[in-house]
Amino acid sequence: MSSKFKSIHKGHLRNDAHFQFHTEFRDAVVRNGSVRTVPQVSPLWAKYLAAYTREDEGIKRIRKSALTERILTADRLRDDAFSGMAEQVNAHLKHFSASKRSAAERLKILFATYGNVAAKSLSEETSAIYNLLQDLNGDKYLSDTESAGLLDWAAELGRLNKAFDALIKERDAETAEGKQEFTLKAVRAELDGIYDNIVEVGEAHILLATESAGAFKALADAFNPVVDRYIKLLNSRRGRRGTGGDDEDGEGGDGGDGGENL
Repeated sequence: MSSKFKSIHKGHLRNDAHFQFHTEFRDAVVRNGSVRTVPQVSPLWAKYLAAYTREDEGIKRIRKSALTERILTADRLRDDAFSGMAEQVNAHLKHFSASKRSAAERLKILFATYGNVAAKSLSEETSAIYNLLQDLNGDKYLSDTESAGLLDWAAELGRLNKAFDALIKERDAETAEGKQEFTLKAVRAELDGIYDNIVEVGEAHILLATESAGAFKALADAFNPVVDRYIKLLNSRRGRRGTGGDDEDGEGGDGGDGGENL
């Protein structure tokens, strides 16, 4: 029997696949039965089901707008640009030039204050990117921004952020429903976090050989093949992108941790 739950980058799954992954986990836990009654899991399970319901409702809501796919694509592009900037800063931390290393160290602190903006709700992300760009182009950090080669990145991220904001405003004008805050990214992140907590509790019981260890081992054995299937799905999409193939498969996408959604 397995002693660990297999790991997967759930934030890289596109919306439909992400929701289906959690549907299969929910069903596996229900079939297992006893895991839900473990004291450390019971309150987490209630939160998990509530977040699961919110994600279901969120997916249904975004499908109602014809602009949804364009919005999600625009969000994915700005997520990628932000990630590229962060990677550029990290790369300069090892630059042979001492001045560039120093610039990267200061920028690293600035980026840390904003955190992973791609994991925020869409409206929060728009504001965070705007403020970050104000800092990068301000008197305090402009020389560091230039030294780390981020001027072009910042200009592109600003363009993408404005393009995204224009689409949101277009959707707001199109329908009253569009005026509701788009929070699916935050709900996805919440659901993933609760899932991770449940898995951590399960692995702790297995490690400590508690009386509930057998139930958690059975759950891991039942669900690990499901995880393998979604990992294969992620890898197949990466392969199609790498060969220049079409990477759209009809599922709605939305950023979870700044990565591509499958």
